[in-house]
This record gives sequence, C-alpha cells and structure tokens, in this order.
Amino acid sequence: MLNLTRSLFFVTFRQSSGHSRQLNSEISDLARIQYNKSYDEFMPLDVYSVKATYDAVELFVRLAVDSNTTSANGYSCGGLDLFNKAVNRSFDLTSGRVIIDHKGNSLLDADILVYESRTRTMQPYAFYSAEADTMVVSTTFPIDWPAGSIPLDVPLCGFEGTGCDTQFAWKLPVYIAVPVTLVFLVFVATFMVRQHRRYQASAGCWWLIDAVDVVKMDAQNTNTHLAVWESKPVWKRSFAVKKRVFVETLGKIQRVSHANVNTLCGIVISTDSIHVCYDYCKRGSLSDLLSRMKLDLDFQVSLIHDLLKGCAYLAKHSHPHGFLHPECCLIDDRFTLRIGDFDFQQIKQRGLGRDWSAKDLTKSQECYAAPDYLEALRQGKRSATAPADVYSVGRLMQLITSPEHSDAVKPVQYAVNWQSLVDKCINPSANLRPSIYDVEKQFNSSSHGRRKKNIVDAILARFENYAAELEIAVKIKTDELMVERNKCDELLREMLPRFIVDNLRNQIRTEPTYFESVTVFFSEIDGFSAWLPTVQPEVVMKTLSSIYFLFDQEIPRFDVYKVETIKDSYMVVGGIPAKEYLNHGSEVCEMALAFVSCFSAAKMPSQFALQCGIHSGPCAAGVMGRRVPRYCLFGDTVNTASRMNSHSQAGKVHLSPTCRALIADIKSFRVEERGTIPVKGKGMMTTYWLLPFF
Repeated sequence: MLNLTRSLFFVTFRQSSGHSRQLNSEISDLARIQYNKSYDEFMPLDVYSVKATYDAVELFVRLAVDSNTTSANGYSCGGLDLFNKAVNRSFDLTSGRVIIDHKGNSLLDADILVYESRTRTMQPYAFYSAEADTMVVSTTFPIDWPAGSIPLDVPLCGFEGTGCDTQFAWKLPVYIAVPVTLVFLVFVATFMVRQHRRYQASAGCWWLIDAVDVVKMDAQNTNTHLAVWESKPVWKRSFAVKKRVFVETLGKIQRVSHANVNTLCGIVISTDSIHVCYDYCKRGSLSDLLSRMKLDLDFQVSLIHDLLKGCAYLAKHSHPHGFLHPECCLIDDRFTLRIGDFDFQQIKQRGLGRDWSAKDLTKSQECYAAPDYLEALRQGKRSATAPADVYSVGRLMQLITSPEHSDAVKPVQYAVNWQSLVDKCINPSANLRPSIYDVEKQFNSSSHGRRKKNIVDAILARFENYAAELEIAVKIKTDELMVERNKCDELLREMLPRFIVDNLRNQIRTEPTYFESVTVFFSEIDGFSAWLPTVQPEVVMKTLSSIYFLFDQEIPRFDVYKVETIKDSYMVVGGIPAKEYLNHGSEVCEMALAFVSCFSAAKMPSQFALQCGIHSGPCAAGVMGRRVPRYCLFGDTVNTASRMNSHSQAGKVHLSPTCRALIADIKSFRVEERGTIPVKGKGMMTTYWLLPFF
C-alpha cells in the first residue's frame, strides 16, 4: 500500500492561520449543548458543508456591514450592492484566503502535499497563490518517482499494455500483404471504372446493334448492301478499319426522325469493319428514278418539296448535310424523296480516326458541292454549313427540272420563277445565298400550291387516313363496350355467384346442387319491430341501408356468400358454391363476431342490438327464375339456422351442436354452453353461445 502512494500528490485549500481552532471549539460546544451532537474524531470545520455554510454566512455579514457603513442614504443591502462590494476583493475565511474577481468567481489559495517516504507523512511541497496565479515550490526534498523520473502522460504500451508490438514475426506477412492488396484493389478499381464508362457509353448509344441481328436478305440475291434487321429490309453501307473501333470512339450520334430524312437503323461494329444500316428505299436513288422515267410537273414539285422539307429539318436541328447529291437522295415505294447519308461521312471519319478531305469525295459529290465548301476541305476544314446545302439544293433543282428529264411543258411563269430561285441558290458567294427557309417559302409561292398532287399517292393516303380513323373509332367503341360489360358483370357477381354469371353469359343452364355440409347464418335486430311504427319510412330505409352497408364491408374479408336480406334479417352461407371448402364453420363464426363488433361500434338507436344464429348441415342450392334470378337455399339446415336466430338473445351469437362440433378443434374460439332449450319444430336441443375474442 505504501508503494502505491510513493508518488501521491494531494491538493487542498490553504487553511487560515486565524481563529479556526477557537471557532472549532465554539461550534463543538454549541452543537453539544443545543443539539446533543459531539465531534470526537474530527473538528466541525473539517466537514465541508459546515465550513462552506459558515464561510457563506460570514461573507454575507461582512458585505452587509460594509454596505451599511458606506451608504450615505442609510441602510442599503440589495443584491447588486453586495455584488459590487464583493468583487475585486480578498477575504480571510475558515477555508483560507478567498479572492473574488470582477465576474464574481471565487479563487482560493491551495497547498500541494507530497508523500515523503522517509517520514511516511504528507509534507508541503508547493503553494499556489490565486491572487498572483503562480505556484511556488516550498521545499527541495526529492519526489520518490517509481521509475526514478517523471512518468509519461500515457505509458508506451498504454494503460492496459496493448500498445506494444511484442509479436512482430507474425505481423510481417501482414505488412507485406497490405500493400500488395492495396495495389491489387487499385488495379481492379481502375479496370472496373473503365468497364463502367464503356458500359455507360454503350448504354447511351441507341444506334448500336448486334451483328447476328443483321442477316442477308436472300441467298440468291447478289446485292451485298441489302439485308434484314428486325424483320424489315435495310440498306447496309460498310467501310473497312485498320484497328478495333470501340463504341465510345463513334461518340454521340443524333437521332433523326422525319418523313423526308432516311432513318438510321443502327451500326454494326466488327473487328475489321463498320456497317451502317439505313431504311431501305425500294425505288432507289434520284439518279435511278431519273434514268427510268420522265417526270411531270406535279411529280417535279413533289420531289423538290420533299427535298426542301428534309433540308429545312436538318438546318433546324443544326445538322447540315454537306454532301447532297443525286445518289444520296432516295425514293421510297411511295415516291417520297428522303435525304440519306446525312451522318455517314461523320461516322466514317470517326471510324477511320482522321479528318475528311477533298480527296475522299466522289465525282458526283464534287459536282454538287459548293465551291466554298470544297475550298474548306482542301484546307483540311471539315465543317458542313447550311449555305453549302443551299448550293447543293440549287444544283439538284436544276437536275430535276432539266428538259431531258421532263415530259411536260412548264408555264412560262414557273420556268422564270424557278430559274431565278436556282440562280440565287448557286451563287458562288455563300453570303449571298438565301436560307433554306427562304428557298422553301419562295418555291411554294411560285408553284401556286402544287404539292404532292400524285393521284395514286393522294388516294392511298386518303384511304389510309380513313382506315386509321376507323380503326381508332372502333377501338374506342370496343373499349367503351368492354367497360360497360365489366360493370354489368360486377353487378351480376354481387347478385349471383361467379360461376352462375359465367353460365348465364354462355347460355348454360345451371342445375341445382346438393351440398353435404354448409354453415348458414341469420341475424336480426332486436328492438327493430318496436321501433318501426315510431319513425317515417325514409328513416327506416336509411337506417337499414347504413346497417347493411357495414355488413357488406365485412363480407369480402371472409370466404362466405351473402344470400339475401329480408326486412331486418341478414342471411349468409359458408361452403357454397365451392364444395371442397371445409372451413366454412370457422369463417362464418369469425364473420358473426365481426358483425356484432361493428354493429356495437356504429351509431345506432339505443334500443337496437344484433342477435345471430348459426347452424351447419346439408342443403341444396340453385338459381330460381329467369327474370331477376335469385340464388336460393333449400333444406332443413336453413330452417334450423333461422330457429337458432329466433331463440338467440340481444348482442349474442347462438350456435347449434353441429356448428359447435365444426369449430371444436379451433382454440381461438371461446364457446359457452347455454344448456338444453326447447326449439320450435326440433324439440329439446343443447345449444351454445359464441363468445367474443379476447
């Protein structure tokens, strides 16, 4: 024990050198005389509560006396006066010298005692002065530290000795494995990030299709550009690549959807080539059409109108073509001109990994390309512009309206207006060319409203619109009919079992069915007959409707069938129409308790109470009548259930012996024997009460 206290420091308040001993004696005498309290083992002021209480009273008295002495207006001893007298002063009290600063905080002088091993006593070691806020060491004897020096704040191995590494050998593999594991995790994370970015790129690429989905149209067809994708023909354009092209290389490709722009179906990326698939236009290109037939005025107007519509759409979406020529103007099976290859050159440029140049243009493309655009390509600038497309449109209008491709004599005003418009479009200066919107507007005004006047297309379009409208109208009427039919079916299913409704709809006669075991429930309202003559018929109907509404809400929770309601009587059966259902007894009993509970909770006339009767046994059931058919039950079971109800009491559920036997093995039901009672038409019968759940 002495070894544990070798380095013990004890901090205590400095005792006053004044009248402490005399005060201890006076307090002891007073406590012994008045309170029969003796201090034998220690002095009164050694008790902290006694010392603190005495100091507080003494300090208060001193401050009160000082306040009364210095007050010019007589005695004044308010709290603020006492506070002002106390701050920034020192007092000699029993607990020592106390200094009160400007905030009212008390500062005490303290002695620091140290255990001296030679004398085995606590000796003064240092003195702390609160007034000077300094500590003065008052002795020079050495402190007996356990280790010969001042100990650390926290031992090297911790207070529990767990901080030292005493088993370095088995930790060496850990030191090696941790960096290796970190390097491996960094490698895996980098790989997963790259794969995730690649997956995100492919997920955002709507145009990417699998090579196995694009098949050759016909084995006997020598045209390698024609293929089938998703059961429709596509036109496939391909180019070879020297290295593997990833999805992110092609980047974002704009989705274009317009009647006069050929749709990009998708892109197939293989190891050595890229295949770009477009919608297949059956009539070929504009060059093919002009080589096969002569065009009348309406046909020419229709083709130019389609060309201008497609170019205006591309210009509106900031996607100029740049390579308009007769080979990329495609004609579908309805003789509609559709602009193709609007993004093929961009895809090819990204796939090859180099910029497009004038050397890559075909002769047809050079003939229809604007001079300023050709010059930009020669300088290594690949930037398609809307004025360049206007120039190409002018050249195409020249081709379509040229005499060698026309079989009609144009009116003079048409030729003059069109030629003037073409001259504006093919102006060598890009700044002097009109916009594609102005070209479209001037062309429409000069053609006097002639747009797509092809007779076959107009008739087919009219028939298609009519068929589409008729189909929509038929669908609307069919949907309305189905809604009304479902309403009728739901209403019938509320009146008859589902299989009866199905038989009636299919005109199948429903034969009466015999059931070996069913459970029949009857309820009536006690006090209803006495209450009925006292109210108006409207009140009677409203009250019964609210009661039956409560019961009807509870019915779907149980596998039972509501048979009918007569006056205040409510009839339900379990075990019908499904013969194989054997738990009808428990279902009907749970329903009866639910009816009693909701009836008691509802706001009803005070004299009303629900009484119920249940009986189980065989019965027959069938549909009675053709008009307003009803599903009725027949047999002695129905009569006995009615007797159970009539012999019941208010607020109780009356059970027959057969129903009691069905639920005897179900522990959740509480049944109490009523005794043997006379039942009309049945003689003496032992019946039971079904008690509510706990």
